[in-house]
Amino acid sequence: MKRKGKKGEFMHFHDRFLNEEKIEKDYFLYKKTNKKNIVFLDIDGVLQPYGNKYRFGHNFEETLEYICNKYKDEIYKEMDIYDVMAAFYDWDDSAIGFLRKLLYETNSFIVFHTGWRDFNSFEKLKALFKLYDLDERCLASCEKGDKKEAIFKYLEENKEKIENFIVIDDYDYTDIFGEKYVKTSDFFKYEDFKMAKVSLENKKIVKDKDKYFIDFKENYGYKLEAKVLINNFANNKNFKDCETGCEIIFEKSKREPPTEYFLYLAKYIKKDLYENNKEINEIKIIEDEKIVSFFNKNGIHTKGNTIYLKQKPFKFSF
Repeated sequence: MKRKGKKGEFMHFHDRFLNEEKIEKDYFLYKKTNKKNIVFLDIDGVLQPYGNKYRFGHNFEETLEYICNKYKDEIYKEMDIYDVMAAFYDWDDSAIGFLRKLLYETNSFIVFHTGWRDFNSFEKLKALFKLYDLDERCLASCEKGDKKEAIFKYLEENKEKIENFIVIDDYDYTDIFGEKYVKTSDFFKYEDFKMAKVSLENKKIVKDKDKYFIDFKENYGYKLEAKVLINNFANNKNFKDCETGCEIIFEKSKREPPTEYFLYLAKYIKKDLYENNKEINEIKIIEDEKIVSFFNKNGIHTKGNTIYLKQKPFKFSF
Protein backbone atom coordinates (compact mmCIF):
# COMPACT_ATOMS: atom_id res chain seq x y z
CA MET A 1 0.00 0.00 0.00
CA LYS A 2 1.13 3.53 -0.68
CA ARG A 3 1.45 5.56 2.47
CA LYS A 4 1.95 9.32 2.71
CA GLY A 5 4.34 11.28 4.90
CA LYS A 6 3.69 14.70 6.40
CA LYS A 7 4.55 16.47 3.15
CA GLY A 8 2.64 14.09 0.93
CA GLU A 9 5.68 11.99 0.12
CA PHE A 10 5.66 8.23 -0.04
CA MET A 11 6.48 6.59 3.27
CA HIS A 12 7.72 3.06 2.74
CA PHE A 13 6.53 0.51 5.28
CA HIS A 14 10.06 -0.73 6.06
CA ASP A 15 11.04 2.53 7.76
CA ARG A 16 9.99 1.21 11.17
CA PHE A 17 12.86 -1.30 11.05
CA LEU A 18 15.61 1.22 10.38
CA ASN A 19 18.18 2.33 12.89
CA GLU A 20 20.77 4.12 10.79
CA GLU A 21 23.24 4.74 13.62
CA LYS A 22 23.32 1.06 14.61
CA ILE A 23 23.51 -0.11 11.00
CA GLU A 24 26.48 2.11 10.16
CA LYS A 25 28.30 1.11 13.36
CA ASP A 26 27.69 -2.62 12.87
CA TYR A 27 28.61 -2.56 9.21
CA PHE A 28 31.89 -0.76 9.97
CA LEU A 29 32.78 -3.51 12.44
CA TYR A 30 31.66 -6.35 10.17
CA LYS A 31 33.75 -5.10 7.25
CA LYS A 32 36.88 -5.82 9.29
CA THR A 33 36.22 -9.55 9.52
CA ASN A 34 37.94 -11.90 7.07
CA LYS A 35 35.18 -14.50 6.91
CA LYS A 36 31.46 -13.96 6.54
CA ASN A 37 28.30 -15.82 7.38
CA ILE A 38 26.22 -16.34 4.25
CA VAL A 39 22.44 -16.35 3.88
CA PHE A 40 21.50 -18.02 0.58
CA LEU A 41 18.23 -16.22 -0.03
CA ASP A 42 15.16 -17.01 -2.08
CA ILE A 43 12.52 -14.31 -2.65
CA ASP A 44 9.20 -15.90 -3.66
CA GLY A 45 7.65 -17.52 -0.60
CA VAL A 46 10.29 -15.92 1.63
CA LEU A 47 9.99 -12.14 1.22
CA GLN A 48 7.26 -12.18 -1.43
CA PRO A 49 4.09 -13.93 -0.20
CA TYR A 50 2.31 -15.52 -3.14
CA GLY A 51 -1.00 -13.83 -2.28
CA ASN A 52 0.36 -10.26 -2.11
CA LYS A 53 -0.70 -8.28 -5.16
CA TYR A 54 -0.99 -4.78 -3.69
CA ARG A 55 1.11 -3.39 -6.53
CA PHE A 56 -1.80 -3.58 -8.93
CA GLY A 57 -3.68 -0.95 -6.92
CA HIS A 58 -1.05 1.71 -7.64
CA ASN A 59 0.26 3.81 -10.49
CA PHE A 60 3.43 2.09 -11.67
CA GLU A 61 4.91 5.06 -13.52
CA GLU A 62 4.33 7.45 -10.63
CA THR A 63 5.91 5.05 -8.16
CA LEU A 64 8.86 4.38 -10.48
CA GLU A 65 9.64 8.10 -10.78
CA TYR A 66 9.47 8.44 -7.01
CA ILE A 67 11.90 5.53 -6.50
CA CYS A 68 14.38 6.79 -9.10
CA ASN A 69 14.34 10.28 -7.60
CA LYS A 70 14.62 9.13 -4.00
CA TYR A 71 17.57 6.79 -4.63
CA LYS A 72 19.06 8.90 -7.43
CA ASP A 73 19.43 5.81 -9.58
CA GLU A 74 18.02 5.14 -13.05
CA ILE A 75 18.71 1.39 -12.81
CA TYR A 76 15.08 0.81 -11.81
CA LYS A 77 13.97 1.96 -15.28
CA GLU A 78 16.10 -0.80 -16.80
CA MET A 79 14.35 -3.49 -14.78
CA ASP A 80 11.07 -5.34 -15.20
CA ILE A 81 8.64 -2.85 -13.69
CA TYR A 82 6.61 -5.71 -12.14
CA ASP A 83 9.70 -6.79 -10.16
CA VAL A 84 10.26 -3.25 -8.89
CA MET A 85 6.61 -2.79 -7.93
CA ALA A 86 6.48 -6.20 -6.25
CA ALA A 87 9.57 -5.38 -4.19
CA PHE A 88 8.20 -1.97 -3.22
CA TYR A 89 4.60 -2.89 -2.45
CA ASP A 90 4.36 -6.65 -1.93
CA TRP A 91 7.38 -7.85 0.00
CA ASP A 92 6.24 -8.61 3.54
CA ASP A 93 7.43 -5.95 5.97
CA SER A 94 7.76 -8.37 8.91
CA ALA A 95 9.79 -10.78 6.75
CA ILE A 96 12.13 -7.92 5.86
CA GLY A 97 12.37 -7.01 9.54
CA PHE A 98 13.30 -10.53 10.62
CA LEU A 99 15.78 -10.83 7.74
CA ARG A 100 17.41 -7.57 8.81
CA LYS A 101 17.55 -8.79 12.40
CA LEU A 102 19.14 -12.07 11.29
CA LEU A 103 21.77 -10.39 9.11
CA TYR A 104 22.95 -7.94 11.75
CA GLU A 105 22.75 -10.22 14.78
CA THR A 106 24.77 -12.97 13.08
CA ASN A 107 27.15 -10.87 10.93
CA SER A 108 25.66 -12.32 7.74
CA PHE A 109 25.50 -11.29 4.10
CA ILE A 110 23.09 -12.23 1.31
CA VAL A 111 23.96 -14.43 -1.65
CA PHE A 112 21.00 -14.79 -4.01
CA HIS A 113 19.94 -18.23 -5.18
CA THR A 114 16.40 -17.06 -5.97
CA GLY A 115 14.89 -17.66 -9.38
CA TRP A 116 14.83 -13.85 -9.73
CA ARG A 117 18.56 -14.06 -10.54
CA ASP A 118 17.69 -15.73 -13.86
CA PHE A 119 16.19 -12.42 -15.06
CA ASN A 120 18.09 -9.87 -12.98
CA SER A 121 21.78 -9.17 -12.61
CA PHE A 122 23.28 -8.98 -9.14
CA GLU A 123 23.33 -5.17 -9.40
CA LYS A 124 19.60 -5.12 -10.16
CA LEU A 125 18.79 -7.42 -7.25
CA LYS A 126 20.96 -5.27 -5.02
CA ALA A 127 18.99 -2.22 -6.17
CA LEU A 128 15.75 -3.88 -5.05
CA PHE A 129 17.21 -4.42 -1.58
CA LYS A 130 18.29 -0.79 -1.53
CA LEU A 131 14.59 -0.02 -1.15
CA TYR A 132 14.99 -1.52 2.34
CA ASP A 133 18.50 -0.17 2.99
CA LEU A 134 19.86 -3.72 2.79
CA ASP A 135 21.97 -3.23 -0.34
CA GLU A 136 25.19 -3.16 1.72
CA ARG A 137 24.28 -6.63 2.96
CA CYS A 138 24.05 -8.03 -0.60
CA LEU A 139 27.26 -9.88 -1.43
CA ALA A 140 26.73 -11.88 -4.64
CA SER A 141 24.45 -14.03 -6.77
CA CYS A 142 24.85 -17.73 -7.46
CA GLU A 143 25.20 -18.76 -11.07
CA LYS A 144 22.01 -19.22 -13.04
CA GLY A 145 20.49 -22.67 -13.28
CA ASP A 146 19.81 -25.40 -10.75
CA LYS A 147 19.68 -23.92 -7.25
CA LYS A 148 21.36 -26.78 -5.40
CA GLU A 149 24.26 -27.05 -7.85
CA ALA A 150 24.68 -23.26 -7.84
CA ILE A 151 24.83 -23.14 -4.02
CA PHE A 152 27.35 -25.99 -3.81
CA LYS A 153 29.49 -24.36 -6.48
CA TYR A 154 29.49 -21.05 -4.62
CA LEU A 155 30.39 -22.79 -1.35
CA GLU A 156 33.26 -24.64 -3.01
CA GLU A 157 34.67 -21.60 -4.79
CA ASN A 158 34.45 -19.39 -1.69
CA LYS A 159 35.11 -21.85 1.13
CA GLU A 160 38.07 -19.84 2.43
CA LYS A 161 35.86 -16.77 2.83
CA ILE A 162 32.84 -18.40 4.51
CA GLU A 163 32.45 -18.88 8.24
CA ASN A 164 28.98 -20.45 8.15
CA PHE A 165 25.87 -20.49 5.98
CA ILE A 166 22.12 -21.03 5.93
CA VAL A 167 19.78 -21.67 2.98
CA ILE A 168 16.35 -20.01 3.21
CA ASP A 169 13.75 -21.18 0.69
CA ASP A 170 10.11 -22.27 0.52
CA TYR A 171 11.10 -25.48 -1.27
CA ASP A 172 12.24 -28.46 0.80
CA TYR A 173 16.02 -28.96 0.75
CA THR A 174 16.39 -30.51 4.20
CA ASP A 175 17.70 -33.84 2.89
CA ILE A 176 20.47 -31.89 1.13
CA PHE A 177 21.37 -29.11 3.56
CA GLY A 178 20.08 -30.54 6.85
CA GLU A 179 20.26 -28.11 9.77
CA LYS A 180 21.74 -25.51 7.38
CA TYR A 181 18.33 -25.06 5.78
CA VAL A 182 15.15 -23.24 6.82
CA LYS A 183 11.92 -23.94 4.96
CA THR A 184 9.49 -21.04 4.94
CA SER A 185 5.75 -21.15 4.50
CA ASP A 186 4.60 -18.14 2.45
CA PHE A 187 7.10 -15.76 4.08
CA PHE A 188 9.98 -15.55 6.58
CA LYS A 189 8.50 -15.58 10.09
CA TYR A 190 9.77 -15.33 13.66
CA GLU A 191 10.09 -19.11 14.06
CA ASP A 192 12.13 -19.20 10.83
CA PHE A 193 14.36 -16.42 12.15
CA LYS A 194 15.04 -18.38 15.36
CA MET A 195 15.94 -21.53 13.43
CA ALA A 196 18.22 -19.62 11.06
CA LYS A 197 19.94 -17.85 13.94
CA VAL A 198 20.56 -21.11 15.80
CA SER A 199 22.18 -22.54 12.68
CA LEU A 200 24.31 -19.48 11.92
CA GLU A 201 25.51 -19.33 15.52
CA ASN A 202 27.06 -22.72 14.74
CA LYS A 203 25.82 -24.76 17.68
CA LYS A 204 28.05 -27.79 17.35
CA ILE A 205 26.42 -31.22 17.05
CA VAL A 206 28.46 -34.19 18.22
CA LYS A 207 27.84 -37.75 17.07
CA ASP A 208 28.91 -40.70 19.20
CA LYS A 209 27.82 -44.03 17.67
CA ASP A 210 24.01 -43.99 17.89
CA LYS A 211 23.80 -40.77 19.93
CA TYR A 212 23.76 -37.15 18.85
CA PHE A 213 23.91 -34.16 21.14
CA ILE A 214 24.30 -30.41 20.90
CA ASP A 215 27.50 -29.17 22.44
CA PHE A 216 26.50 -25.82 23.90
CA LYS A 217 29.60 -23.66 24.07
CA GLU A 218 28.22 -21.82 27.08
CA ASN A 219 26.58 -23.21 30.18
CA TYR A 220 22.88 -22.70 29.61
CA GLY A 221 21.92 -25.17 32.31
CA TYR A 222 20.61 -27.77 29.89
CA LYS A 223 21.67 -30.20 27.21
CA LEU A 224 19.88 -31.87 24.33
CA GLU A 225 20.63 -35.44 23.32
CA ALA A 226 19.00 -37.78 20.83
CA LYS A 227 19.48 -41.51 20.55
CA VAL A 228 18.79 -43.18 17.21
CA LEU A 229 17.78 -46.83 17.16
CA ILE A 230 17.86 -48.66 13.83
CA ASN A 231 15.16 -51.32 13.65
CA ASN A 232 14.08 -54.05 11.25
CA PHE A 233 10.35 -53.85 10.52
CA ALA A 234 10.24 -56.59 7.89
CA ASN A 235 8.25 -58.96 10.12
CA ASN A 236 6.04 -56.31 11.67
CA LYS A 237 2.60 -56.28 10.05
CA ASN A 238 2.08 -52.66 11.10
CA PHE A 239 5.03 -51.63 8.94
CA LYS A 240 4.74 -54.12 6.10
CA ASP A 241 5.96 -51.55 3.55
CA CYS A 242 9.09 -50.79 5.58
CA GLU A 243 12.30 -52.77 5.56
CA THR A 244 14.23 -50.54 7.90
CA GLY A 245 13.34 -47.70 10.21
CA CYS A 246 14.61 -45.85 13.22
CA GLU A 247 13.49 -44.27 16.46
CA ILE A 248 14.73 -40.86 17.55
CA ILE A 249 14.56 -40.60 21.31
CA PHE A 250 15.10 -37.13 22.73
CA GLU A 251 16.55 -36.91 26.21
CA LYS A 252 16.44 -33.61 28.08
CA SER A 253 17.99 -32.27 31.23
CA LYS A 254 15.95 -30.68 33.99
CA ARG A 255 15.87 -27.32 32.23
CA GLU A 256 14.18 -27.63 28.85
CA PRO A 257 16.07 -26.22 25.85
CA PRO A 258 14.37 -23.77 23.45
CA THR A 259 12.06 -25.70 21.13
CA GLU A 260 13.92 -24.75 17.95
CA TYR A 261 16.91 -26.79 19.11
CA PHE A 262 14.87 -30.00 18.83
CA LEU A 263 14.18 -29.25 15.18
CA TYR A 264 17.79 -28.17 14.62
CA LEU A 265 19.10 -31.49 15.97
CA ALA A 266 16.44 -33.54 14.16
CA LYS A 267 17.31 -31.93 10.82
CA TYR A 268 20.97 -32.78 11.33
CA ILE A 269 20.04 -36.39 12.14
CA LYS A 270 17.83 -36.62 9.08
CA LYS A 271 20.62 -35.50 6.75
CA ASP A 272 23.12 -37.83 8.41
CA LEU A 273 20.77 -40.81 8.13
CA TYR A 274 19.90 -39.93 4.56
CA GLU A 275 23.57 -39.92 3.59
CA ASN A 276 24.59 -43.06 5.51
CA ASN A 277 21.44 -45.23 5.77
CA LYS A 278 19.61 -44.88 2.48
CA GLU A 279 17.51 -48.00 3.15
CA ILE A 280 15.65 -46.26 5.99
CA ASN A 281 12.10 -45.31 5.12
CA GLU A 282 10.40 -45.00 8.50
CA ILE A 283 11.16 -42.78 11.46
CA LYS A 284 9.54 -42.75 14.85
CA ILE A 285 10.01 -39.80 17.16
CA ILE A 286 9.73 -40.67 20.85
CA GLU A 287 8.90 -37.44 22.68
CA ASP A 288 6.15 -35.58 24.41
CA GLU A 289 3.12 -34.12 22.67
CA LYS A 290 4.60 -30.62 22.67
CA ILE A 291 7.56 -31.62 20.53
CA VAL A 292 5.48 -33.69 18.13
CA SER A 293 3.11 -30.74 17.71
CA PHE A 294 6.04 -28.41 17.05
CA PHE A 295 7.40 -30.77 14.38
CA ASN A 296 4.00 -30.95 12.72
CA LYS A 297 3.90 -27.16 12.47
CA ASN A 298 7.27 -27.29 10.72
CA GLY A 299 6.18 -29.59 7.92
CA ILE A 300 6.81 -33.07 9.30
CA HIS A 301 4.26 -35.61 8.17
CA THR A 302 3.24 -37.62 11.21
CA LYS A 303 0.62 -39.99 12.47
CA GLY A 304 0.58 -39.70 16.22
CA ASN A 305 4.26 -39.47 17.06
CA THR A 306 5.36 -41.62 14.12
CA ILE A 307 6.66 -40.51 10.74
CA TYR A 308 5.80 -43.25 8.28
CA LEU A 309 6.87 -43.33 4.63
CA LYS A 310 6.49 -45.89 1.91
CA GLN A 311 8.88 -44.42 -0.63
CA LYS A 312 12.51 -45.39 -0.91
CA PRO A 313 15.16 -44.24 -0.33
CA PHE A 314 14.45 -42.65 3.02
CA LYS A 315 13.23 -39.16 2.29
CA PHE A 316 10.80 -36.85 4.02
CA SER A 317 10.38 -33.18 4.79
CA PHE A 318 11.02 -31.38 8.05
